[in-house]
Amino acid sequence: MKIISVVTLLLFSLTHSLANNYDQLDETISISENNIIQIHNGDLSIIDSFKPRPFYTLLYLTSSNPKHECQLCAVLGPMIHKLSQVWYKENYIYNKDLVFVEANLKDFSNAKIFNHLKLTTIPHIWLIPPQFNESSTSILDDTHYQLNPPPLSEDKQILALNEFLNEQLSKQIKLPQSSSGDQAFSTFFKTFLITFSVIVLIKKKGPSFLTSTKKKTVISIISILFVILCTSGYQFTLQNKVPLLTKNKDDNSLIFISGGTHYQYAVEIAIVSLNYLSLFIFFISLIKLGDYKITDTSMIKNEKLRIWFIILNSLIIYILISCLTSIILRKDGNYPYAFTVLF
Repeated sequence: MKIISVVTLLLFSLTHSLANNYDQLDETISISENNIIQIHNGDLSIIDSFKPRPFYTLLYLTSSNPKHECQLCAVLGPMIHKLSQVWYKENYIYNKDLVFVEANLKDFSNAKIFNHLKLTTIPHIWLIPPQFNESSTSILDDTHYQLNPPPLSEDKQILALNEFLNEQLSKQIKLPQSSSGDQAFSTFFKTFLITFSVIVLIKKKGPSFLTSTKKKTVISIISILFVILCTSGYQFTLQNKVPLLTKNKDDNSLIFISGGTHYQYAVEIAIVSLNYLSLFIFFISLIKLGDYKITDTSMIKNEKLRIWFIILNSLIIYILISCLTSIILRKDGNYPYAFTVLF
């Protein structure tokens, strides 16, 4: 009974402490600029005062001083400001788990932060995880994730920032992308061309296909397409604003299977769904082949052919399981039950 009372008291104290921290955070954010806490005189006490610190901190180390000639800072700065505004508009009421902090060398007194970190280049974007103990060390000494500054392209910055935050926080932020007149016309032309081609194809081939195909076959095709649509991750894509494909961070090649357990792509969900469906079909087929009786009217005419079908079916099942475990290995390299690694 005493142990239960002590645990209850500790939980109450932690809850009360977190509630006070969130109230303090509300006041801090409300007086910040563009929802970004600005650091002056190299003083991080406004963040270090949170004990414990129950939120992630995105620390943006930059300079808007023209003397530093940081072209990337000038392009990336507005994106960080836009990101913070969209984040607090969409998430902050319900998820107070990310705080934006900026240390700008335009205020030269912030140089002590860069000196402490031994940084000789700008900009830097750090994501510092929550700290749930009463440690007295500075936030600068905590472990952090670092985003390498993306190229000088607003669209690529949006993609890089989204991937970075989504990988760590499992959240997507949809930022308005820049779109020139040429890009808009190109998008319109491609959409028009695809739509026009589909209409012409349906007009020429549709009637003959419908009249020459049995009603049962048409209904089966529509049903299969509907099931694939429901299990392919399309709705997941719409609701969570995740891309169908993504680019590999190392060589910019397109990848279908994400390398982390925090998020999935629609193509990945479709592949996994089809994999499970195929496994189900071939397992049932293997069971049927095991009980198959050879008669004069059966499709399989001899025992050797039935055995070869069983071997082929087993090989396909092995490949499908290897495909599934290869996907798991991409997400968790320590998975111990993999067969053949296919990719």
